[in-house]
Amino acid sequence: MFDHFEKVISRCRDNRMSAQNISIVFGPTLFADPPSGYPPSYETPMRHNNIVQKIIENYSIIKSLF
Repeated sequence: MFDHFEKVISRCRDNRMSAQNISIVFGPTLFADPPSGYPPSYETPMRHNNIVQKIIENYSIIKSLF
């Protein structure tokens, strides 16, 4: 999936999908909601988006480790 994200980002000028935009779309989907019992937080979706964005931005480094 992140290989595909790299391809999309490589055409960012045409499709306007930067790492940040992709993370906004996929961040909530890639991470589960917090376990029940925890209060909902506005920070949780933002934290998920930031994590996905950092993974996308550093994917080539991460991929080279494996």
